[in-house]
Amino acid sequence: MVNVGSRTRGSHKVTGIWEHSLTTRPINYLLHNLEAKEKFLMENNIIPDVVVCGSGAAGTELAFGYKKRWDKLFKADVKVRIVSNRDTVLRGAHPSTLQQINRKLKEHNIGVITHQEVERIEADGVVFKSGRKEPCNVAVWATGAEPQQVNCDSDLELMQGYFRVNDFLQSTSHPNVFAGGDCITMESYASEGNFPPKAGVYAVREGPVIADNIVNMINKT
Repeated sequence: MVNVGSRTRGSHKVTGIWEHSLTTRPINYLLHNLEAKEKFLMENNIIPDVVVCGSGAAGTELAFGYKKRWDKLFKADVKVRIVSNRDTVLRGAHPSTLQQINRKLKEHNIGVITHQEVERIEADGVVFKSGRKEPCNVAVWATGAEPQQVNCDSDLELMQGYFRVNDFLQSTSHPNVFAGGDCITMESYASEGNFPPKAGVYAVREGPVIADNIVNMINKT
């Protein structure tokens, strides 16, 4: 059974991420790091100034979450911006969804910085490849998933960098190996991109399925 997860996209290429930002992966550490950051800010009477790097579903949701949580906690209108390398957040979403999201972003006073790619993260801001620097005291890295290096180092068949599995969550090259979670792509859904989405809820759902399939395989041998 393989369940090595994924790593945060760009986290091994962009300098300063681990030193100066709150990352969404590994998810186990997110709440601990968030609470530690809150404690530091409150003890030093600093109002959060937030830049969320990543404009997908996770980054957008986190922007709303930080805004609501910290407006209440710090009793202030906390400044929050989302950085997108496109012209909008939620690339590929239905136009009606984008319309609603953009309306809510304006309602909650959350800004969107478009057409920018992050060069590095510093203690006092996010530096873009354009040379522009967006000052902040809280950078959040929420750029989605990319495959772990161990995927490429293994001899299991891959699809778009992830372990390729069939409908039984079984390796297509090594039938005695099952895999689940963020590290897989199901071949039956190749036309839909990297399915399932790299989110913990899918890993949780896959666990019992894999357990049953392993038991069935053992009982048949």
